[in-house]
Order: sequence, then C-alpha cells, then structure tokens
Amino acid sequence: MNRKWQSIGIVALVLVGGGAQAIKPTGELIAVIREAETASGVPQVFGYQSIIRGLGNSVKRTLAGGRIVVIRPPKGKSWQQHQADLLSSGMFDSVEPDTFVTPCATVNDPGLNTQYHLHDISAPRAWDFTLGGGKTVAVVDGGVDLTHPDLMANLVPGYNVLTSQTQLSGGVVSDVRSNGHGTRIAGVIAAVGNNGIGVSGVGPNLRVMPVRVTNDAANGVAQRQDILAGVDWAVQNGASVVNVSYSDVEFGDVEAKGLWARQQGAHLVWAAGNGNQNWSTFDHPNVTVVGGLNRDGARWTSGGSGSSFGRGVDIWAPCVQIYTTSKGGGYGNAPAGTSLSAPQVAAALALMEDRFPTETPQRIETLVLRRCMDLYGSPPDLRLIGLDNTWGWGRLNVGKAVENPVRQYRLEYLNPPSGYSEITPFDINDEGTVVGRVYSSDARGFVWQQGSLQVINPPATETRITLTKVNNAGSVLGQTQGPQGYRSYFLTPSGGSYTTTLATPLTKPKGYVNDISTFGGFAAVGFEYTTSASSALWWSSPTTPVSQFIGVGNEALSAVNDYGVAVGESNYTGVNFDRSHIVDLNTGQLSSTATSDNGNSIFNPGGPVYTLKTIANSGWIVGLTRDVSPNRVFRFRTAPGANSFTPFEFLTPSGGVSLPSGFGNNDGDVIGNYAYNGEIFSGIRTGPFRDMVTQPVASNISLVLTGCNNRGDLVGWTLVNSSNSGPGFIARIEDTPVAALSIGQLGATPTYIGSIPPVVSVTFTNSEGTPYPNATTQLTYQGSTGSVQIRLPASVTGPYRMYVRCNSNAIPGYFGPRFLNLLYPPLNEPAAPVDASYLPYTGTVVNGQPTILMYPGDVDESGEIDAADIDLVIAAFGSVDGDPNFSFLADVDGSLEIDAADIDVVISNFGLTDDPEP
Repeated sequence: MNRKWQSIGIVALVLVGGGAQAIKPTGELIAVIREAETASGVPQVFGYQSIIRGLGNSVKRTLAGGRIVVIRPPKGKSWQQHQADLLSSGMFDSVEPDTFVTPCATVNDPGLNTQYHLHDISAPRAWDFTLGGGKTVAVVDGGVDLTHPDLMANLVPGYNVLTSQTQLSGGVVSDVRSNGHGTRIAGVIAAVGNNGIGVSGVGPNLRVMPVRVTNDAANGVAQRQDILAGVDWAVQNGASVVNVSYSDVEFGDVEAKGLWARQQGAHLVWAAGNGNQNWSTFDHPNVTVVGGLNRDGARWTSGGSGSSFGRGVDIWAPCVQIYTTSKGGGYGNAPAGTSLSAPQVAAALALMEDRFPTETPQRIETLVLRRCMDLYGSPPDLRLIGLDNTWGWGRLNVGKAVENPVRQYRLEYLNPPSGYSEITPFDINDEGTVVGRVYSSDARGFVWQQGSLQVINPPATETRITLTKVNNAGSVLGQTQGPQGYRSYFLTPSGGSYTTTLATPLTKPKGYVNDISTFGGFAAVGFEYTTSASSALWWSSPTTPVSQFIGVGNEALSAVNDYGVAVGESNYTGVNFDRSHIVDLNTGQLSSTATSDNGNSIFNPGGPVYTLKTIANSGWIVGLTRDVSPNRVFRFRTAPGANSFTPFEFLTPSGGVSLPSGFGNNDGDVIGNYAYNGEIFSGIRTGPFRDMVTQPVASNISLVLTGCNNRGDLVGWTLVNSSNSGPGFIARIEDTPVAALSIGQLGATPTYIGSIPPVVSVTFTNSEGTPYPNATTQLTYQGSTGSVQIRLPASVTGPYRMYVRCNSNAIPGYFGPRFLNLLYPPLNEPAAPVDASYLPYTGTVVNGQPTILMYPGDVDESGEIDAADIDLVIAAFGSVDGDPNFSFLADVDGSLEIDAADIDVVISNFGLTDDPEP
C-alpha cells in the first residue's frame, strides 16, 4: 500500500458514535516497511533502523515479524514533517500517526429480546456441520467477564498488552468497560450453546481468547499500536481468527498486519466503524472489514452515526438489537454498531476453519464472502449484482458457506436446429438468455430463451451474421459479413422479433462493436477500422458513435461497464507491441501508470504485452499476456474513475500449453480455455471445468467456455476428438439448497413405515401460508439409503415455510410418526429467508447435504428413542385409529392399530439415537 496521510492538522477528525469527535494522535508514528525482493524471491527488509535513527527517531517496538515498526519521533517538528522525512527515504510503504482508537458500539438502539441475527446469517444451518470444534477467536478489546456463566466454559487464557503479561502470569484480562463491550463481543462469538441457559454464540463450541488493550472504563479508547500488538500476541498464541471491534480500519498498518496474520495462517477481522464514512480510499485484501445492517437489511444509520460503507467494506451482518451476554452475568441488547457485526463474521471464519481444516485462510475467506446474500440496495440497483463498491459481497450467510462450499455445474446441452450442423453459444445474460451462431452452408445468429431457440437472419445487405453479446435489457450485438466486409449491428427486441441497426462508424468504412454495458443506459464500445489504422469509439446510441480519443496509432476498445469505464489497447505507430489502457468515457481520461505516447496516457505495467478483455461493474478487469511463455490470464480491480489499481494477480491454468483466454464477471470469476479445454481460473473452485460438472463427460469431449454472466452461469461448446464441433451447452450453477429427508428407521437396512416405500409431499408457502406456485413436490423413496432429497424450488424467492407430509402407498390416508403436518419453521419463529434454508432435525451428511432424521419409535418426539417411548406405546396398547392422543404417534409400524408389533419396533430401536439437535 502506498497511501499517504492527508494532513488536516495535528488533530484528526473522525466520526464515531453520535457525531464528530477530535481524536488526538498519540505522538508516535506507525510505519510499514517496504519489502525488497532478493534474488531468491524471499521478501527482506533492509536498512530501516539506520534511516529512522539518522532522522533522530527511535524505535519503540516492531510488529508483524518486523514489517511494522512503531517510531518515537523527536520533539521540535510536527508529525507531518517526520512523516514526510521518513517517506522521502523510499524505505516505507506508509508512515501514519498512531491514534487513540474508539470502540465501534457507541449508539444505543434498544430492541426486542431476541437473537434474530443468528437466523439472519443462517447460523443454525451451519451447526448441522460444525459447532466450532474448539477453534479460538481472539477478542482484542477491553477484556471479558471471566465469570459469566454463559462464557466460562469457552474461555482460554489471554493477554494484557498494556502490562505485557499473560493471564496465566497475572495479566488482568477482565472486562474494564462500564458497558461490557468485550463481554458482548465474546457472547456474539461463542456464548455456550445447548446448555439450557442464556444465549448461544454464532459458534457455540468456539473458544474466546481475551486480549485487553485498554484501561479506559468509560470509552474504551486504545492506541492502535496496542491493538496491533494484541493481534501479534493472539496469532502467535493459537488464535485462528482475531476480532477487532474498533475504528481506524483505514490505515495502511492494518492491512500490513492482516497480511502478516494471513501468512501465519490466521484471519484479521475489523469493524468498518460507525463514522458513516464512504471507504472508497482503500481496499484491504488481507483484512475482512465488516459493515453493519439494520433488522430490515438496510445499512444501519442513527443520527450522524452509521456503518461506514463503500469499496473498503467486504461483508455485512446485523448490528442492531443484538441480544448477547452482558457484564455481570446477565444478558441484553447491545448498543448498535459495527462492533456487533464484526464478531459474527469472525465466528463464521472460525467455523469454516473447523469445517475445512486443510484450506488456506485466503480460501476460507473466499468461501465465506462468495456465499453471502447479495444486497442490491433499496430501490434495487441492478449494477450491484455480486461484488460491488457499495455492499461488498453482501450479507453474511455462514450456513450456506459451511454447508455447500464447492460449486458444481449442471450441463444443459443445446443442439443445432433442423437444417444446421453446428451451434456455438457466445454469451449469456443474467436472465439466462443465450446468443451465438448456428452454421450450415453459412452462419446465422441465434437467441435462446427459456428453452426456445430463434434463428436470426442477417440484414438484406449482408450474407452472414454471428451474435456475440446480449445484455440484461435484451439488446444483442451481431457481427455481419457482406459486400463491404465485416460490420456490426445492434439488435433491439421488439414484439418477439428484433429491430436491426447498423453500428455506424464516424469516417471509416467499418465499425466493430465489441461490447455493450450490462444494465442502464445505452453504451457500447469498439473501433472503426481501415487497413492502415483504427480509432477507438464508443456509441451513445446505435447511430451516434463518439470518438473519445484518436491517437497514438491503432486504437480499440474491448469492453465497457455501466459506469462508463472502458478497457482497450493501442498499437503505437512504428512499435511492434500492444499497450493496454483504461478510459473513463464520461471524461475521455485515460488511466496511466506514468507512461505516455504523443501526449496520450497509456496503461502499461511494463514487461509483457497486456491485453485487457473485460471490465465488470465491480471494477474487476481481466486480461491476457501475449508475448511470454507460458501466456497467462490476469485480473486486477479498479474503482469507477480511479487512477489506482489493486496489484495484478496472475492466474495459472492447471495444464496445457496453448494460449489461454479469459472472461470475467462482477464477482471476479475468471473463466477461459487452456489447450481447448474449459478452465476456471478464479472462483469458488478453480481448475479444469469438466471436473466441476455434475454428470460424466466422455473422455474424448472437450468443454470450451465462451461466456459467463454475473450469476456465475456459463456457456460454451463441445469439441469432439479435438477437431469436430459438438453441441453447445449452458452450465448452470447447482447451488440450490438441498436437504436429504430420512424416511426409514436408523440402521444400515431401512424399514419403511407401511408395507411399501412411502411418498413424501413437500409444500412451500410464504410467511402467510399461501403456497408458492409450482412449489409442491411429491418425492418417492427409491434405492436403499432410506432418504430422499428436498430442493428449494426456483419459484420460492422470499421468506418461506415448509410443510412435510408422508403417507404409505398401501394406506393413503395414513401419516406416519413425525410426519404429521411437520412444519418448519414453527409458527413461533419467523419464516426462513430464501438464502438460509435449513431444516430442524439433522443427522449424517448424505451426498454432501444435511439430513432430517425422522425416527419411527420416537413417540414423544424428544429426539431420542428411550424408555419413555416404550411406556407411551404400552399405555396406548389396543388403541384404534381416531384416538386423539396416540393413534399416529404410537402406531409405529403403520398398521392403524397400536399393538405388540409397535412395542417391538420401539424396543428394537431403543438406544439407537441421540438428540439430533446441537
């Protein structure tokens, strides 16, 4: 990071709590030392001690393995002057004042006595797989109530940074805060679950390590260097996640500390802060920054305070009316603030660490972020689908992350229509519309929508047409060939057909259009061309191209996003290589890294030839290198109108030797091909695409990828024996929530209820009980596993309840034990959100999914088969159908009679099951 402090005098103003407060720097500086690469590629730090001392400073402490240094400057100069002196040495990435940091929970917004947040982030769904397994989360704060009955069992020894003492050697780590800030944070993370008292943390079996960094009982103010030192100690002493619910996340030393923690195998989670700041000035790739939401899912604001937001915030979680542990052994709603959202994410990362112990910290964070519930804003802004610069990845959904981390794809093959021999899809929009080319004796375009394929003929003056791009408004790009060579057309949907408009260039005979924006107003980019030169163009309408720059040679634009930022390349006259650029079409300004030709700024990172291919609304840019071996796909990220970029990330294919291609979407998914095989270079899974499909693909078939949308769906075509074109395909994400419903008794050999396999009927309704359309499913048991799967239907798009009934085919009117109008969630709980599908009774995992175990013989529905069940069946012995107390519960074998056979079934199952709930 190379960001410099913007001087506003000796006192910095930040918004915390109820409004602007003056936060005085401590008088010390925190510097991040620049890394130099040795010949072996091992980062080393050189010469900083002599630089610091030569300027009259002294070193107070070093952190993050020596990468961060706390400096005491001499008197006589302002800290800004010392900062400038140190930065001018070229030895430091950043030099910033140490500040007194405030906790983020500063606004009291009392609410209902409920732990709604656990449901909103789908924590119970995660508990089906892990309760935490004893993973440790450090709470860097004002201490924790060590005697709280709902925390004691989950506490591990901590550390007092101020006295440099461990708890075991006398360091005081009890909660010094009058409002019990650290105790509340600890409860959100790991209040003991399933103990019959109080509340549950997001991770009921996680451990909390208290790291105390303040003695300020009233406000909890701490020095940032002490917080960073607390992170050091926590990571070095076994914490896999460190939670910091304080302000000042924007500093460069926070990111340096996050990088160091990640290199040690840990995560650093930091609250976004309550200053209502637009964090567009930074994006910490190694710190998980958490914003706060109201109960209605909107960004939390209160008076002049509110959750900070913007590019620097990665993920969101509820932060108001969070019912948790309080100092002194009690419970209550914590004051609102991002202090309460950060620990939910910290706990989620720790649960993932336990669930997937072999994954790297970066991969764990990726899985959590990529499984978030998308937030579009209100009213919805369609540009914000997926990762964006306002909502980051969206709202935490730990249940979805823990349950289903591996993305798979279901292939839907597209065969050429009658009279055509080949079909090649090239693009898919977010609504699922696919465009491409079909071929017989000549090329024709096609549009595929909801299973219907429409062939598009070229305009009368042209001989052939290929459709290359479709946006979410349904507008299509087509490239034609005719007497004047290749030209581009816009196709606009109109009453089931398309109006075709030639993409008119300015002065040259040919206009090539490469891209149209995904949403919003019309914007398209490409170039006009003659045999000697080309100039970059963008179209504000199909017939009004606007030349933004004509220039340094051949110019072309390849892609544009909805903010009017485009990417392209130039071929400088007389120089035999390409240079890439980013242009803001609103201003015509080119982004640069300091090189220029003929007065035009050219984006050129140096070294290889870089070709930029796509730019997403989230700022992800995907490109290729072209003059090195092996050629590589890369990506980086920029904000609209920004002249600064994240570092290049080179994405290595899994194999092959041919030139890769790459395409990207809002989430930073990067797909392409390597050696004529589909490859996912970046995403929830990476590697050869054929390894990710749910059905077998013959060994002689290659899957070539040609397009992706913002929902992650892909299109492509098949190649048979490396030479012959096969059918095209749509690859849809198989991510829908799935649960397996056990309908047999426990044990290796299922015993049905009734004489033949039963049928399960599942109906999904909205919160009011009105069934969703096409959302009733009949599931017939088959096979020998004793289970069927329930999938959330596509028509279920909002909160839902699920009714499950089971009947024997032999006795259609009969509902067996535990199947009588099973309702989930119960009426005394809120309806389940569509992205947080989970079911109440869970057992083993079937095909990677949780199971609902419904136990024949569990007559009293206690969750276990025991003597109480035998007593109930014996008491009901001889009962007939219609008995209001026992007829269905105690009729274990489905005979419509309670008799000795039912007693025998319960006795045979006695002791087979434990309480399935965590």
